[in-house]
Amino acid sequence: GISNANCLVTGMEKVQMSNQTYVYPNPFTNSLHIYKNGEFDFEILDQSGRICKAGKAENSILVTHELISGVYILKLQTASHTEFIKLVKE
Repeated sequence: GISNANCLVTGMEKVQMSNQTYVYPNPFTNSLHIYKNGEFDFEILDQSGRICKAGKAENSILVTHELISGVYILKLQTASHTEFIKLVKE
């Protein structure tokens, strides 16, 4: 049989942030996958609160914006809910 005892996989699993939101990988290097049921607005904010990237999506988006290494906040907003997720760009 196949044994998983010595397997180590990093950076590929989805990180569930809420019942309907997935963001991965986090930390990320070049691209970030955002999955959220339905339509949503997103903003990526730097540590001083400036918007580095913003847009609208439905169900998912692949963000490939050139960000410098550091810590960011992802703001996801629907008609009825807003959530904030800490992101780390390597």
